Amino acid sequence: MSEESEKETNPSSATAAPCPTASQRDQWMVESQVFQIYQLFATIPRNAQNLMLELQRDNHVSKDLRHLNSAFSVLDAK
Repeated sequence: MSEESEKETNPSSATAAPCPTASQRDQWMVESQVFQIYQLFATIPRNAQNLMLELQRDNHVSKDLRHLNSAFSVLDAK
């Protein structure tokens, strides 16, 4: 089957690729940001990596979980 006859029988193949959706663009942006963070993390010394992870954990526990009752703090393994 020639390309011309395929276009006649399947008009969707003749159209260009659709534009990315807003969700796809957002996903690509997040993926790019995550990649940049991994790149940065990979270039710093090991002891700085450990410190960054500890600070992130402390920030998560103190800030992101503050809505939980204090009794939940015993579930946090160190």
